[in-house]
Amino acid sequence: MQQFQLSLCYIVCDERFVIIISLPESHRGLSSKSPVLMKDPVVVRIAEEKNKSPAQVLLKYSMQRDVIVLPKSVNEPRIASNFEVIKFSGCY
Repeated sequence: MQQFQLSLCYIVCDERFVIIISLPESHRGLSSKSPVLMKDPVVVRIAEEKNKSPAQVLLKYSMQRDVIVLPKSVNEPRIASNFEVIKFSGCY
């Protein structure tokens, strides 16, 4: 049911030209304090297949869903890793 509601949300937003923005504070699964999504078996498998990090896979997935992603980092290698997301092919 939750997936249906989320899909409906995307459809309604698209019809009304509403842009969805993903802020770092809302990324509970991407937080280093609670990396739930980064350890998801499906995300890990895709990351291994693409030779990317789980964080990159999750960022790319969000971008493919037309979500504006605003990753937050002060770590230079992580910032560079975030930019690499643009270069690799899709996750789904």
